[in-house]
Amino acid sequence: DKPFRDPEHEKAWLIVTARNHCKNQLKHWWRTRRAGEKALQTLTWEQPEDGELWEYILSLPEKERMVIYLYYYQGYSTLEMAEILEKNPSTVRTWLVQARWKLKDILEVNEYGKP
Repeated sequence: DKPFRDPEHEKAWLIVTARNHCKNQLKHWWRTRRAGEKALQTLTWEQPEDGELWEYILSLPEKERMVIYLYYYQGYSTLEMAEILEKNPSTVRTWLVQARWKLKDILEVNEYGKP
């Protein structure tokens, strides 16, 4: 029992299946509710409801501030951010780790008064 009549039938099935999967991905709710690249180019820093935390984020260097915003506020993956920022994915992950460390230090100093 062969599921396909011949290699051409299998090829046609793969093409149709791949096309349908791509269409489904394009219609996915996650994709339709995210800011596009054009929005990122005209990005203004509107203050979210996080108040004090947002102030700490704004105190970070630009590259770290940007990756925090894209990752936590816009929901982009590190691979997507690397593409948007035209950087190596490992570089973006390094910036994200550094930003988290700096935010942790800032929060500890402001919450507990210790360096």
